[in-house]
Amino acid sequence: MRVTALETIRCEAFANLLWLRLETDAGPVGLGEAFRNAEATEAYLHETLAPELLGRDPRPVAAHRERIGRVIANRFMGTPSRSIELRGDAAVDLALWDLLAQSLGVPLHRLWGGPVRERIRVYNTCAGPAYNTAPVVGWVSRLAEPGAAPLGALDDLQAQLDDPVGLARSLLAEGVTVLKIWPFDRFAAATGGNAIGPAELEAGLAPIRAIREALGDVVEILVECHGLWRLPAAVRIARALEPYRIFWLEDPIAMHRLDDLRRLKEATGIPLAGSENHGTAHWFREAFALGAIDYAHFDVGWMGGLSEALDVAALARAFDRPIAPHDCVGPVMLAANLQLLASQPHGLWCETVRAYARGWYREVVEGLPEPEGGTIGFPEGPGLGVRLSPAFLARPDLVRRRSTLGPGRAGRGLPLGPIGVAYGRDQPRGGTPMSLASYLDKAQQKLGDLERILGELGERAGVVDARAELEAVRERLKALRLQGAELSEEAVQGFTRRLDALTARIGALRG
Repeated sequence: MRVTALETIRCEAFANLLWLRLETDAGPVGLGEAFRNAEATEAYLHETLAPELLGRDPRPVAAHRERIGRVIANRFMGTPSRSIELRGDAAVDLALWDLLAQSLGVPLHRLWGGPVRERIRVYNTCAGPAYNTAPVVGWVSRLAEPGAAPLGALDDLQAQLDDPVGLARSLLAEGVTVLKIWPFDRFAAATGGNAIGPAELEAGLAPIRAIREALGDVVEILVECHGLWRLPAAVRIARALEPYRIFWLEDPIAMHRLDDLRRLKEATGIPLAGSENHGTAHWFREAFALGAIDYAHFDVGWMGGLSEALDVAALARAFDRPIAPHDCVGPVMLAANLQLLASQPHGLWCETVRAYARGWYREVVEGLPEPEGGTIGFPEGPGLGVRLSPAFLARPDLVRRRSTLGPGRAGRGLPLGPIGVAYGRDQPRGGTPMSLASYLDKAQQKLGDLERILGELGERAGVVDARAELEAVRERLKALRLQGAELSEEAVQGFTRRLDALTARIGALRG
């Protein structure tokens, strides 16, 4: 099995999202998804990751993850999160796992020892039907204001302010006993998160107080803060919430400030959940060791994919903490969360947005289970178990871009250059041939990649000769640059053949 094409899909109606399809010569197509900064992530996938993936076997997921993370993409090894690189890496990681499980004909969770349960409890994040589907200028997501008109059916974002008791009752009628709201967010911008006054504090407490007075403890309440507050304000909010017995306080401060998280833990008895904002294994290792969080609430798409999520799940189990992955993003990510939760005994529950699950998720994918009676099952098909629906793929408002292997390619990601094929640009609208300067720049980058691979191979047989050939090709590249405008296409083609041969040679050494 080899990757033959990388396709990205954006949809005007859901402009915050990007879908990735990895096509193979064996037939299966791997599916991935990225959220926010869709166009920038699209560019990264085609410019940086397509050359690495095209022509390769997608099934050695760990090898791809290591090379993409340490060589090709974001090499910052601290606590990165939510970068363009990590969003793109996560989409690829999902698609690779999808292909591996499809090649074996099993749901993904079976590769990780699942299932450990038949269904899992859900909670409802009280967002509206279009809460996160389009980019919002000036704020990360839509903020509701009291008394505003709902934006459609199941606008739970508006209801959490105007009718919190009715909202809770409607969820109870569906068997859902846990809800998440963010009643303090609308007050953060006024002070930059520095302080919250008595009137704003009371207004934020009002929905929670109303639910407790009307329904008692039959409903669990999660309070989300989106990392908007500095420590003094967060302590004030947490202490004000204590009489209302909320289940957790989520992302109350900027979550990279682990020392402040520890201080917040010491100041309140409310359990803390984190974090979709800084959710890599590096961060969790430190957060768990400090005792700074009680529930691991990470976003698979903002941390680098399911491979990173599995590392965090293992850390959480070692520190005896439950996991509860984040999803207020897209249907493929929900499918990924379900596959993970099906295999992890310490999975607490699954985040869902009922307006999404009954609405646009159904338009975009097939095979995704729907919550019922307060629980949700797991996708049954091979791989992630979901596919983009034919109806979605036929929409007129899609922007589709493909990177493919050119004729006679060695399959190691080398751009075709000025010979007439626009590598990574064969879109429906057409592309333009890569300029000579761009081609030579990409060839230089490719030589750097090949040199790093040889460094990884050590002194095995054939490496010394390959290094000598690489230096010869590098000298030839320098000579081509000096010729400038006088450079003939025949000379470029000859160089391309030589570089292709070197790429194939090093690929064979690599095995």
